[in-house]
Amino acid sequence: MTSKPSFEIKNTTYKLSIQLNLNGFSFCIANSEGQIIVSENNFEAGVLLTEQELNTKLKNAFETKPELQAQFATIEVIYTNELYCFVPKDYYDSSKKALYFKYSVKTLVTDFISEDELKSAPIVNLFIPYVNINNYLVERFKEFNYRHSSLLLVDYLLQKEALATEKKMYIYFHASNFDVVVTKGKQLLLCNTFNYQTSEDVLYYMLFVMEQLSLSSDSTSVELLNSCSDEVFDLLHTYIRNIEKSTSITDVLIHRLALNV
Repeated sequence: MTSKPSFEIKNTTYKLSIQLNLNGFSFCIANSEGQIIVSENNFEAGVLLTEQELNTKLKNAFETKPELQAQFATIEVIYTNELYCFVPKDYYDSSKKALYFKYSVKTLVTDFISEDELKSAPIVNLFIPYVNINNYLVERFKEFNYRHSSLLLVDYLLQKEALATEKKMYIYFHASNFDVVVTKGKQLLLCNTFNYQTSEDVLYYMLFVMEQLSLSSDSTSVELLNSCSDEVFDLLHTYIRNIEKSTSITDVLIHRLALNV
């Protein structure tokens, strides 16, 4: 049996990934061999923090957790919220970023909108980061990369499905919401995030998406990428017959994608 690699505070080759939402944060630390040696989840379902409260919790973690006192070679910050959209590159105008959120996300004039581009398709990912948290991280680390989790997830799935000819639906659960991604080969047909409180909420949104995209609840392949309660899975399986759990299911998939491990 192989023992888990130990954490060494003086090691300067570690990579840190921090995932942030208004219900908390999680972090992973990987070594230079691509092994995750520390993983901690501080997300809380049903909790909605202000940006300032989240910032305070994050500061406290960096001040009190020994693992976060290391000097990291790279730092990846991942925003996980519904404040994002995708725009085909051919229709994208960087001077009109707020316009693309008009019918999906309520924005403020003061919102800072970041942009990134998929590696697997000519699509631009727009998202709204938490500026106060970015400012704190700049003060602490000087340099770090930040992206939206939807970019990482969609890039991964489009590469995974590159040679496929059929439509496929993927689900990824977070503490209080879940992502639905629908692909057909290298085409992104849909990526959306839905808030939920009950198993019935999840089923409703899943069936709604299937209806809108003319997907059969009997034959369309649906894959669950991370864990969920047995209650949720059993209810989905009752109405969506071709649903299965990923053979490589993991609750740190987003961190692994960010850290490239």
